[in-house]
Amino acid sequence: MKHYKSYIFKNKALIIFAIFSILIPLSVVFGEGEAKKDTGFIYKINNTREPFMPLVSADGTVVNLEPQSDISDIHLEGIIFDPGGKSYAVINGNVIAENDSVGNFKLKEIKKDKIILQNGENTHIIELIKEDAGEKKL
Repeated sequence: MKHYKSYIFKNKALIIFAIFSILIPLSVVFGEGEAKKDTGFIYKINNTREPFMPLVSADGTVVNLEPQSDISDIHLEGIIFDPGGKSYAVINGNVIAENDSVGNFKLKEIKKDKIILQNGENTHIIELIKEDAGEKKL
Protein backbone atom coordinates (compact mmCIF):
# COMPACT_ATOMS: atom_id res chain seq x y z
CA MET A 1 0.00 0.00 0.00
CA LYS A 2 2.86 2.34 0.79
CA HIS A 3 4.31 1.78 -2.67
CA TYR A 4 0.94 2.66 -4.30
CA LYS A 5 0.69 6.04 -2.48
CA SER A 6 4.23 6.89 -3.47
CA TYR A 7 3.43 6.11 -7.10
CA ILE A 8 0.36 8.43 -7.08
CA PHE A 9 2.27 11.23 -5.39
CA LYS A 10 5.15 11.05 -7.88
CA ASN A 11 2.81 11.07 -10.82
CA LYS A 12 0.51 13.76 -9.42
CA ALA A 13 2.16 16.37 -11.61
CA LEU A 14 1.69 14.15 -14.64
CA ILE A 15 -2.00 13.64 -13.81
CA ILE A 16 -2.59 17.39 -13.34
CA PHE A 17 -0.80 18.10 -16.62
CA ALA A 18 -2.98 15.52 -18.40
CA ILE A 19 -6.20 17.04 -17.00
CA PHE A 20 -5.22 20.58 -18.00
CA SER A 21 -4.04 19.47 -21.43
CA ILE A 22 -7.55 18.11 -22.04
CA LEU A 23 -9.52 20.96 -20.43
CA ILE A 24 -7.68 23.94 -21.99
CA PRO A 25 -8.28 22.96 -25.64
CA LEU A 26 -11.93 22.20 -24.82
CA SER A 27 -12.41 25.60 -23.17
CA VAL A 28 -10.86 27.34 -26.17
CA VAL A 29 -13.12 25.48 -28.61
CA PHE A 30 -16.29 26.01 -26.61
CA GLY A 31 -15.32 29.54 -25.57
CA GLU A 32 -15.02 30.68 -29.20
CA GLY A 33 -18.42 29.22 -29.96
CA GLU A 34 -19.94 31.25 -27.12
CA ALA A 35 -18.23 34.47 -28.22
CA LYS A 36 -19.53 34.16 -31.77
CA LYS A 37 -23.08 33.42 -30.65
CA ASP A 38 -25.54 36.20 -31.55
CA THR A 39 -27.15 37.61 -28.43
CA GLY A 40 -30.07 39.14 -30.29
CA PHE A 41 -29.48 42.61 -28.85
CA ILE A 42 -29.32 45.61 -31.17
CA TYR A 43 -27.69 48.86 -30.09
CA LYS A 44 -29.76 51.84 -31.24
CA ILE A 45 -28.24 55.28 -30.89
CA ASN A 46 -31.55 57.23 -31.07
CA ASN A 47 -29.80 60.61 -31.38
CA THR A 48 -27.66 60.03 -28.29
CA ARG A 49 -23.93 60.42 -27.92
CA GLU A 50 -21.63 57.68 -29.17
CA PRO A 51 -20.16 56.40 -25.87
CA PHE A 52 -16.63 55.90 -27.24
CA MET A 53 -16.35 59.30 -28.96
CA PRO A 54 -13.83 61.59 -27.22
CA LEU A 55 -15.26 64.68 -25.55
CA VAL A 56 -12.10 66.75 -26.02
CA SER A 57 -10.30 67.21 -29.35
CA ALA A 58 -6.56 66.77 -29.85
CA ASP A 59 -5.96 70.52 -29.49
CA GLY A 60 -7.82 70.64 -26.16
CA THR A 61 -11.13 72.18 -27.26
CA VAL A 62 -14.41 70.72 -26.09
CA VAL A 63 -16.20 68.77 -28.80
CA ASN A 64 -19.81 69.80 -29.32
CA LEU A 65 -21.89 66.64 -29.48
CA GLU A 66 -25.02 68.13 -30.98
CA PRO A 67 -24.23 69.41 -34.44
CA GLN A 68 -26.46 72.27 -35.53
CA SER A 69 -26.58 72.49 -39.29
CA ASP A 70 -28.79 75.58 -39.54
CA ILE A 71 -28.30 79.01 -37.96
CA SER A 72 -31.88 78.82 -36.61
CA ASP A 73 -30.71 75.92 -34.39
CA ILE A 74 -28.30 78.27 -32.57
CA HIS A 75 -29.78 79.96 -29.49
CA LEU A 76 -27.64 82.56 -27.72
CA GLU A 77 -28.71 82.46 -24.08
CA GLY A 78 -26.04 84.61 -22.46
CA ILE A 79 -22.60 86.19 -22.69
CA ILE A 80 -19.85 86.32 -20.08
CA PHE A 81 -17.81 89.20 -21.41
CA ASP A 82 -14.32 90.12 -20.20
CA PRO A 83 -12.62 92.78 -22.33
CA GLY A 84 -9.21 92.01 -20.87
CA GLY A 85 -9.47 88.24 -20.73
CA LYS A 86 -11.35 85.29 -22.05
CA SER A 87 -15.04 85.71 -22.85
CA TYR A 88 -17.63 82.97 -23.05
CA ALA A 89 -21.04 82.56 -24.68
CA VAL A 90 -23.86 80.33 -23.48
CA ILE A 91 -25.24 78.68 -26.62
CA ASN A 92 -27.95 76.01 -26.45
CA GLY A 93 -27.14 75.44 -22.78
CA ASN A 94 -23.39 74.96 -23.37
CA VAL A 95 -20.62 77.37 -22.36
CA ILE A 96 -18.50 78.03 -25.45
CA ALA A 97 -15.24 80.00 -25.80
CA GLU A 98 -13.92 81.81 -28.86
CA ASN A 99 -12.64 79.51 -31.62
CA ASP A 100 -14.69 76.58 -30.30
CA SER A 101 -17.13 74.80 -32.56
CA VAL A 102 -20.89 74.98 -32.20
CA GLY A 103 -22.19 72.26 -34.51
CA ASN A 104 -21.12 73.22 -38.03
CA PHE A 105 -20.25 76.75 -36.91
CA LYS A 106 -17.09 78.20 -35.40
CA LEU A 107 -17.41 80.91 -32.76
CA LYS A 108 -15.07 83.56 -34.18
CA GLU A 109 -15.67 86.43 -31.77
CA ILE A 110 -17.59 87.29 -28.60
CA LYS A 111 -18.59 90.89 -28.04
CA LYS A 112 -20.48 92.50 -25.16
CA ASP A 113 -23.92 91.99 -26.72
CA LYS A 114 -23.40 89.68 -29.72
CA ILE A 115 -21.41 86.79 -31.13
CA ILE A 116 -19.97 86.21 -34.57
CA LEU A 117 -20.20 82.71 -36.00
CA GLN A 118 -18.59 81.41 -39.16
CA ASN A 119 -19.64 78.48 -41.32
CA GLY A 120 -17.22 78.15 -44.22
CA GLU A 121 -17.40 81.47 -46.08
CA ASN A 122 -20.63 82.56 -44.36
CA THR A 123 -20.52 84.85 -41.33
CA HIS A 124 -23.49 85.15 -38.97
CA ILE A 125 -24.04 87.71 -36.21
CA ILE A 126 -26.37 86.76 -33.36
CA GLU A 127 -27.31 89.48 -30.91
CA LEU A 128 -28.21 88.90 -27.30
CA ILE A 129 -31.92 89.53 -26.70
CA LYS A 130 -32.39 92.32 -24.17
CA GLU A 131 -35.12 92.38 -21.56
CA ASP A 132 -37.99 94.82 -21.94
CA ALA A 133 -38.31 97.53 -19.32
CA GLY A 134 -41.72 96.18 -18.26
CA GLU A 135 -40.52 92.62 -17.59
CA LYS A 136 -39.57 91.54 -14.09
CA LYS A 137 -35.98 90.49 -13.52
CA LEU A 138 -35.38 87.37 -11.52
